[in-house]
Amino acid sequence: MKKLFLLVLVTLVCPTIKAQETPIIGEKFELNPETELNPTIVLRDNYNFYLHTVTNTFGMLAKHEITFRKFDQKNQLVNTYTKDFKIDISTLHNHLGSFELDNNKVAVYIESYANKSKKTELYQYVFDKTTGEFSTKVVASYPLANLLQMGTFRVNRSQNGSFIGVVFEKYHSRKEAEEIDCMVLDSQSLNEVFKKTITYTDASEAHGFTVTNTGKIILVRYPNSNKEKKYLTCVDGANQINKTVEEALGFDNPKMISIGSMEYLVAFNYADKRYPRGNYTHIVFYDFENGRVLKNTPIDFKSSTEMTAIAIDKVFIENNEIHLFVEGQFKNGIIPSKSFPNNPNMGDPKYAFGPCRLLIFNTEGDYKSTVNFDNRYYGDYPFYHSMGVVKIMNDYLVQTGGFSEYSTIYKVAQDTKSIANYSPNYNITNNVYCRNVNQLFWYNNDTRMLTIARSDKPNSFYFASMPYTK
Repeated sequence: MKKLFLLVLVTLVCPTIKAQETPIIGEKFELNPETELNPTIVLRDNYNFYLHTVTNTFGMLAKHEITFRKFDQKNQLVNTYTKDFKIDISTLHNHLGSFELDNNKVAVYIESYANKSKKTELYQYVFDKTTGEFSTKVVASYPLANLLQMGTFRVNRSQNGSFIGVVFEKYHSRKEAEEIDCMVLDSQSLNEVFKKTITYTDASEAHGFTVTNTGKIILVRYPNSNKEKKYLTCVDGANQINKTVEEALGFDNPKMISIGSMEYLVAFNYADKRYPRGNYTHIVFYDFENGRVLKNTPIDFKSSTEMTAIAIDKVFIENNEIHLFVEGQFKNGIIPSKSFPNNPNMGDPKYAFGPCRLLIFNTEGDYKSTVNFDNRYYGDYPFYHSMGVVKIMNDYLVQTGGFSEYSTIYKVAQDTKSIANYSPNYNITNNVYCRNVNQLFWYNNDTRMLTIARSDKPNSFYFASMPYTK
């Protein structure tokens, strides 16, 4: 009887083990990387995942659409949900960000400039996977004199994901005081935490903002005169505090991180320059509570003189170290002009993502080391990023591949002292070169499978999952 039981048990278990060791390759689906932008994987569980994109094109074939494609455990496309956010043919739209709220919902923020109704508005579209429906809400609305006198919406989320910050920089002439409306939303309930109007009467300009992990808004201000100093404004429901930056440096795409109870602003900057000139030379840690630059460290970033932007993609605090995964963007040639496609003498700049790096600091902001990742093929902006990062227990997996039969993955130990090529050893392309969508890359802790996205020809994509063994 025992032998029979063991035989039945082995018969049941072995096929399961074999299935887990076999790559799962989904059927191909259509997606236009020229028009469907900002691809992200959201709302993952053990049964489904969703690919989210936004289409915002103009002209005769204008299309303004939010898309969520639903896939099953076998990486097969099972449903597609769309929302047309066009107001009318004369309204301009911009996608300002999409944020996963919980296991079931994603909020998408679209600003609109409606010349017909003379309004500029921020729309919030929330997709709920439990119903497959979208809800719509106007978060903020302002009168619009004309398309030459319109303000600017900006949306950002705190590094811990708890808060969503919204600012509206109102249009003003040089002789008028500048007003900025600030609002913070709870990222789960989307309820308003606070709303406050900030007035600036000095000769300074807005240069971006960020949101702290405690729900405050930090506004970056640059003076219009070289004799004045830059400063930061901290805004919460009760107070408005200015912090002067004594050093001659700038802040590019700042992020706020928390180490214990302390909050630090981290940003690439342009040492001794008032405005950026494509040269990313330093990275700054600013102690906001004490109003001082903690460290401003020179960074040897390859091709730094060619960079048009550098983004801090992911932040991890591990083993008393700060790990910053960063990705560059640079001008990479000329493409035919979209406005004058038939004129060979006209062209638009072509941009690419890369290179990508892991920058390591201690918790005092002291630079320790850099991990360089090989980017043989840079990612074509804006769809193909040059890097995707997954954290698995004590290791990082970093995908940087471009065109290949196999996925190009680096394995970095959490102490960052060892780096190696990780080869899944699964040919998932039938020896056909494919293109990686590096940022669409994740790991399922329960199934222990890595999933990647690839394109085998224009507008043709598929997902493939592979067992991960350390």
